[in-house]
Amino acid sequence: MRLSLFSTGLALWLLPLARTLPQVLAGVTLLALTSEAFRPANLSLVGELAGPKLRKQGFALNRLSINLGFSVGPALGGFLATYSFKSLFWVDGATSIAAGLVLLARFRDSAHKEPQTVSHLHLPSLALFDPRLLYFVLALLPVMVTFFQHQGAMSLYMVHELRLSEAAYGLMFTINTLIIVLAEVRTNAAMAHWPHGRALGLGALLLGIGFGALAFAHSISSIIVTVVIWTAGEIVFLPTLSAYVADLAPRGRAGEYMGYYLMAWGIAFAVAPWLGTAVMQRFGSQTLWLASLAFGLLSAVLLLRIAGGETAKRTAENRQLEAPVE
Repeated sequence: MRLSLFSTGLALWLLPLARTLPQVLAGVTLLALTSEAFRPANLSLVGELAGPKLRKQGFALNRLSINLGFSVGPALGGFLATYSFKSLFWVDGATSIAAGLVLLARFRDSAHKEPQTVSHLHLPSLALFDPRLLYFVLALLPVMVTFFQHQGAMSLYMVHELRLSEAAYGLMFTINTLIIVLAEVRTNAAMAHWPHGRALGLGALLLGIGFGALAFAHSISSIIVTVVIWTAGEIVFLPTLSAYVADLAPRGRAGEYMGYYLMAWGIAFAVAPWLGTAVMQRFGSQTLWLASLAFGLLSAVLLLRIAGGETAKRTAENRQLEAPVE
């Protein structure tokens, strides 16, 4: 995490120096490599510090901090942009390095070193060979394609088709963030005892219903209702995703498992905005939102098959692997 934050800060400082298209592409590639290396390690650390009983709340708290940053970041970015666009990169780089210094002061490697008691000969050489992880990633993709429609098709639908203002579109994300800040941690605390499959199925169902209902939403009040529905799904769904992967991963392999889990996010984020706008352009918005409902239902059915006993089985396997090797 420290290496990622320090290198991301330097990459952000270097990016404004780019003058040609190849230089910009090289700078953006470097920034992507350095910044995205943070997430698997971050999720692994949250899962480790929270422990099995508090993982859902821990990941919900982690998302709370992210959403608070999202609520402040655009306003701060707009202020800096009025002064200088280059200052965006300088300040962003400085905050990344400052975060790295906080971690350097707070966490020492020696404090987390434990006796090596895991025999890695018992573990697969690649996390994606784990059929449970592969099934989870494939089951996750349809509802993630639905979820990322707020990045493209939803704005076009509201502003160009329904003739609502850009401010109305922005209001939807203000509502989304407020609900998350007020309810996500408490909701996940109340649902901490739920089996992962039940929580994931409910979350995917609510996401599908929320976006699917846009097919029948034509006023700002009805769109707010849809946002509340899919935000409720997001609150239940996203912390449970990370908690399930943390429970599924063998001891010492959480970062690898989190990396493949985040790969599914990256694929959906790359495909969903393009696919959604293409479907809307060719077949109409109602087709897109009904297809989003179908994708959510598909993931809900697949994810409901994740049994609570599966996590217990993996936990028992981890405990067996943690036993000192003779």
